[in-house]
Amino acid sequence: MLADRIKSLCENFRERMGSDLLGLSKSYVDHGENELALDTLCENLLENEIAISEDELAEALLLGKEVGLDDLGYLKTLVH
Repeated sequence: MLADRIKSLCENFRERMGSDLLGLSKSYVDHGENELALDTLCENLLENEIAISEDELAEALLLGKEVGLDDLGYLKTLVH
């Protein structure tokens, strides 16, 4: 299920971002706003310069395509 995959991606960043930043994305998922949840998560990653793995990037890009966010390529700058 798409919502579960977005929540799982959020959980990957719990230690790097903290629950405060992740809470909004998870709340959006809980209210069926998957596109907004993923967009918020990715914007927070960028704004806070959170390092991501290749696998996390791949999942974010795949989820982005599924929810209609095709402009997440900027996340590539965060891969370390």
